[in-house]
Amino acid sequence: TTFEVLIKDGRAAIEKQDDAQVKDILDKLEKEAHKLAGNMYGAQIGGAVAATCGHARGIQLGGAVSLARGSFYGAQIGGTAAVSGGSSTGAQIAGAASVAEDHYGLQIGGAVSLAKRTRGIQIGGAGNATGPMYGLQIGGAANVASRVDGAQIAGAVNVGGDVHGV
Repeated sequence: TTFEVLIKDGRAAIEKQDDAQVKDILDKLEKEAHKLAGNMYGAQIGGAVAATCGHARGIQLGGAVSLARGSFYGAQIGGTAAVSGGSSTGAQIAGAASVAEDHYGLQIGGAVSLAKRTRGIQIGGAGNATGPMYGLQIGGAANVASRVDGAQIAGAVNVGGDVHGV
C-alpha cells in the first residue's frame, strides 16, 4: 500500500539523516492520512454526534446526530437525525428526521423521512416526502411523492403525482 511504501522510505531517510526527505515523506503521509480519514469503514459511535466527511460503510450511531456527507452503506442511527449527503443504502433510523439524497432500503424518521428518490420502505411518524417512490410509504398523517410505484398508507392524506399501485 501507499502507507507501507512511505513508511519504508521514511525509515531509510531517517537512517540517512536526510531531513529534507523526512519532511517530504511526512507531508505525503499526512496527505494520505487525510484521504483515509475522510471515509468511515466499520463502526462509528458518538455520544452526541457521529460524523464523517466522506462516504461511510458499516454502522454509525450518534446520540443526537449521525451524519455522512457522502454516501452511506449499512445502518445509520441518530437519536434526533440521521443524514446522508449522498445515497443511503440499508437502514436509516432517527428519532426525528431521516434525510438522504437517494434511499435504498428502510428509512424511518420519528417525525419525517425525506429523500429525493426512495426504493424500499419509508416510514415517518408525521409524514414522508420523496421524489419518485418505488415501494411502500407509511406516514402517520401524510405521504408525498412525485411518482408512486407501490403503496402509500397515511392517517390523513396521500399525494402521488403518477401512481402505479395503491
